[in-house]
Amino acid sequence: MPDGGLRFPFSSSRKRMSTMVNTAKGSCLLIKGASEYVLGACEKIQYWDDNTIKDMTPELVQEIKNNITIFARKTLRTLVLAFKYLPSQTDNIEEADEHGVYEIEKSGFTLLCITGIRDILRPTVKHSVK
Repeated sequence: MPDGGLRFPFSSSRKRMSTMVNTAKGSCLLIKGASEYVLGACEKIQYWDDNTIKDMTPELVQEIKNNITIFARKTLRTLVLAFKYLPSQTDNIEEADEHGVYEIEKSGFTLLCITGIRDILRPTVKHSVK
């Protein structure tokens, strides 16, 4: 369990995973998951070249979606990684929605990156699917 103690595991209905960690700046919620869901929770983006954080604009969101489409056309599974700092009091976590997603996971994140991973089938998979 991370220092913060808060963890929402991945599931096929949630399509994301979140973990709280304690940092020098305070409690930080890290999230990773399906690009179409996590990108929608991002309000800012961190630029690595100059370490700035800027607001997401509709044009920027469209550019990111275009890049996600390029990854998908190359048969890559896309994931978004993001973070947000939490208020000092996070003991009162609300109930999850019908998909198991908590309100704290739905907005206020800063996009860190989009990844494209290749999900290669193992040779034994064809024998297990009937």
